[in-house]
Amino acid sequence: MGSAGVRRHVVERSHVAALVTVVALSAWMAVLVNRGWFFSDDLYNLTEARSMGFGWHYLTRNLFGHVVPGFMALAWLVARPGDGRYGWAQAEMIGAYAVVLALVGPLARALGASRRAALAAVALTGASTLWVGATTWWSAGLNAVPGAAGALVFVLGHVRWLERRSRRSLLAATLGLTGALSVQEGSIVFVVLVVAITLAWFTTGGPAERVRGLAARWPAWAAYAVPCIGSLVLTSTLSPGIGAGRPGPATLLQFPFVAVARGYLPGLLGTGVGGLQLGGSEALTVAVALAAGGLGLAWWSRVVGHRGWWAVAIVVVVVSVRAVLVAWARFGLLGWSAASDQRYDADLAWIAPVLFAATWTRERPERRPPEAGRDRSVSHRTAFVVTGVLVALGLLGQAAQARSIGPRASRAYRDRFVASYREQRSVRPGLSMLDVPAGPDLAPALLARFTFLSRTMSFAVRDMRFNDLSRQLVAPGLKGIVRPVGLVGQASLMVDRAAAAGRCWDASSGPLVVWVPLSSRVPLGSWVLQLDVRPGSSWLDSSRPALWAATGSGAPRRADFVPHPPAIGQRWAVTPLPFGAERLGFGLQPGERLCLRSGAVARIVPAG
Repeated sequence: MGSAGVRRHVVERSHVAALVTVVALSAWMAVLVNRGWFFSDDLYNLTEARSMGFGWHYLTRNLFGHVVPGFMALAWLVARPGDGRYGWAQAEMIGAYAVVLALVGPLARALGASRRAALAAVALTGASTLWVGATTWWSAGLNAVPGAAGALVFVLGHVRWLERRSRRSLLAATLGLTGALSVQEGSIVFVVLVVAITLAWFTTGGPAERVRGLAARWPAWAAYAVPCIGSLVLTSTLSPGIGAGRPGPATLLQFPFVAVARGYLPGLLGTGVGGLQLGGSEALTVAVALAAGGLGLAWWSRVVGHRGWWAVAIVVVVVSVRAVLVAWARFGLLGWSAASDQRYDADLAWIAPVLFAATWTRERPERRPPEAGRDRSVSHRTAFVVTGVLVALGLLGQAAQARSIGPRASRAYRDRFVASYREQRSVRPGLSMLDVPAGPDLAPALLARFTFLSRTMSFAVRDMRFNDLSRQLVAPGLKGIVRPVGLVGQASLMVDRAAAAGRCWDASSGPLVVWVPLSSRVPLGSWVLQLDVRPGSSWLDSSRPALWAATGSGAPRRADFVPHPPAIGQRWAVTPLPFGAERLGFGLQPGERLCLRSGAVARIVPAG
């Protein structure tokens, strides 16, 4: 076999090894993702995607202070064509994750890494615990994983353009950046990354020469400015998101140090919040991670030389910029815990492995004295062992972290619900489910109105009938076990004493709230509101009828519910969020009408 044949054989073997690594890591991640289910924000995004038509209005709607059309499009695909099936959400996560791993090797090679070093970068990227919090939580993953794939297309296209000045490469880079920004505005940090890579890899000389070299690449900076400005314009007119209280300058300066120490670095070493914990102590784990990182950097400096600090500096700068953005957007809501939340760094998981792999190969001197040559072979063996240890720690950390993810509790609730519902249905084929909230295993109180069974468990059981008073009623307990229930009257609505005279009310001249007193006060709890209405009551035809509960002189609280038309007649069963009240308010929007014959508040009790 000639030298060309040998080279071809080596290339083929490296391609096979890379493919096997990508497939194996993707299969492992699929196992972890399959342990969860829809959780928290997922339910909100599914509900909104199902209720809105696909178009520019939907794609650019305000999502808690963000405009992310790519994110919204991916959510719509699962909610509409996918009909809310978790398998579609899994496919999005694992597909994007596999694309990330598939692009890591080519980028490392483009920056000068050897085939072995590039393969190590793929393995280290895939084994990072930074991924678990994103891939196992669909809404978090829609920000991070497709964002990482777009960022890799961006950086790889930019590097190809620097080498070839190809318009196709520049177009690919611009489209990659556009895609990354369309799922997460924080992807702006990758512009910082390509500037740093250009300075370190593609310019030479002193600071002035490097700056001039950077300026000479102005066509790329002009192209990348377009999606950046577009993203800024889309978000500039929005109101602040949830928890948008801004941190002070001192917090912004400290936050990057904490984020690197408690978030990014432990994520590279298989540790971190929810991952491997030494002695069950996060403080001890962080201290060991910092010590290991310090020893690793000392070894890196000795083997690679001072040029190896380019990679370290770039990683620290990019992670620090991301940390400042996270602090600005999330500190008011999450405080310092945001610094250790590895979801916010998941799309950065590949940066350190790629840059270190490229620096390891590219920056080492080609000629050394014999003694140094022996040291170099030892260094390669050491690097191989270190890579293996880090990959093993990462995989163990991923498994440990996956045991405590929120979506896993949601999956357990779903499994209990489905099994018990099928058992009840086998005994009572004609049953009807009360559309009550599913409980805290699926979402925090902030998103409670998106946890009604028709908005959650209907994705797992497709043929449920809700709130039909003519059938045997069932409802789940706090843990999702479905049992037969009955209704016991607690209070009646005194319609004749309503604040607005009559039994029919029209909001013809503007919004109207009709307050109807109850015959007795009902304490805070889960209640069923039975309403006997007349035909033509359009209030219940609204996608979100406004129902208010008030006690004494306290401020009214909205009691959201999902309307389900009765199978026969006009006797509606309404199952709002838990409330306590002395009077109920029916909020009518312009053009809406409500004609109420009678009503009652009933308590849910186990069936005898």
